[in-house]
Amino acid sequence: MTSLEIMRTKAAVKFPCGVCGKQVKGHQPAVFCEVCLSWIHCRCSHLTASQYRELQLSKGGWCCTTCEHKALPFADHSLTSTTSLDPPRPVASPARATACTVNFNKPASSLSIYFSNCRSLIPKMDELRYICCLPDSPSAIALCETWLDSSIQDCEVSLPNYRLFRRDRDRHGGGIALFIHNSAPVGKVTYCKEYELLSAEVKGKSGLVLVAVVYRSPDTDCDLSSLEVALGSCHLSKYRNIMIVGDFNVGMNDPQSPLTRNFLSVINGLGLHQLMDEPTRVTNHSSSTIDLVLTTSTRH
Repeated sequence: MTSLEIMRTKAAVKFPCGVCGKQVKGHQPAVFCEVCLSWIHCRCSHLTASQYRELQLSKGGWCCTTCEHKALPFADHSLTSTTSLDPPRPVASPARATACTVNFNKPASSLSIYFSNCRSLIPKMDELRYICCLPDSPSAIALCETWLDSSIQDCEVSLPNYRLFRRDRDRHGGGIALFIHNSAPVGKVTYCKEYELLSAEVKGKSGLVLVAVVYRSPDTDCDLSSLEVALGSCHLSKYRNIMIVGDFNVGMNDPQSPLTRNFLSVINGLGLHQLMDEPTRVTNHSSSTIDLVLTTSTRH
């Protein structure tokens, strides 16, 4: 029996669906994942009728989205949207990718933001395009250390159904980018000249939401006063909610260091709260919390 045969034998009732757990019966179309060795109802696999017919004619194998997601460098994160009015606590991993959600007043759902310090965007495009095709794909993708320059055209790093806003540095370091889903109305987009900061207004029914990504290099000449000016130039008070993500290279795991104390003083003065409380960069010898989430919400 091949991985793409329709389960139409009585033996099929012995196999539970790898998604819903219910029995895959002989009269139900199903596909077989060759990685986790599970049968999955077609309705649970999110395959359309035409996609299923194409798979029946194909000689290749099939892999479920769960197994494909586990193979990605961002696999430690759930991209499931929530209906919470406030962003829940973000989760971080050694891969330095963070998934978090914030309500943009979209009817019946929240919009999610996915952040990663990608350290060169071009090699990660296949993984990002896969994430964009998931049923619970994020509403915004924020990236830092994109390592792009003007020789790379937008079409080379485009994502389906997303608009791209980018600020490049060079092919050796730095750079930030925002991908906003077409379903999220975008207003003013601001590129800060003094700091690697890129922000976009997302229009909601109850007001504007600011989404921004920041990269502060560990050897930057810009001090925290420059960051304060850059954030202040975004006119934060006009927004109903704010979500700023990025690699600030300020260790929250060392709250007594002068740099961390000054950073907290700056963001608190702007009415922002830092939500990350778990390591976002982990090596064999150390761990640190330098990829941060700043928001006006105090509940998470």
